[in-house]
Amino acid sequence: FKVDPAKIKILKEKLQITNRSKIFIAGSTHETEEDSVIKAFKHLLREIPDVRLILVPRKPERFDDVAEIIKASGLDYCRYTEISGSSDKPVVLVDTIGMLTSLYHLSHVAFVGGSLNQTGGHNLLEASSAGVPVLFGPNMHNFREVMRDVLEAGAGFQIEDSSDLGFRLQDLFEDHDLHKQLSNSAGKVIGRNQQALPLTLEVISEAMTWSGTITSPPAILKILSWIHAEGA
Repeated sequence: FKVDPAKIKILKEKLQITNRSKIFIAGSTHETEEDSVIKAFKHLLREIPDVRLILVPRKPERFDDVAEIIKASGLDYCRYTEISGSSDKPVVLVDTIGMLTSLYHLSHVAFVGGSLNQTGGHNLLEASSAGVPVLFGPNMHNFREVMRDVLEAGAGFQIEDSSDLGFRLQDLFEDHDLHKQLSNSAGKVIGRNQQALPLTLEVISEAMTWSGTITSPPAILKILSWIHAEGA
């Protein structure tokens, strides 16, 4: 998951993020999850008044609906596309696409959506690649292997609901040793997955060659190898 340092710099300036900023990002959220995230964030605000939330809905067609949810919560917020110059609002609604990976690199803790409803989760590696402790809900059936890797490495926590999310967030913002431990463990997850794909490609290639299907790796294997190289 490569990021452009120039893009990171622009984001930091636009969102007025410094090394001392306390940023909680909720990425790839789906319907009903924003309510849970906002509830957890309000709990966090009571304990850590200068914390900020970056909310990144998964589907562009929900941007307006999510804006109404934030507005109804009473929280002061801004939409990313409407920022003129810079903004330090406590809540930023990212109403554009293609920015999530870069934003993970500016965050202190990440929640990955699609996991508190029945969507089945999203890829946790995007957050782990940024060295960010990752939180996710109980429904991760689309990413069981990645979830297992994250939990076994100690790079994140599985939470049950908004209340659990709020308390885990507080732990990770207040306990610096715990945060450092999970951040360091994120590198183990990425390293393990970087090693896994080349081995998988080798096994597939050998199996297909042995069966007589091919005599050399097909285009799909080359494409997968290229994707792995780009994402490493």
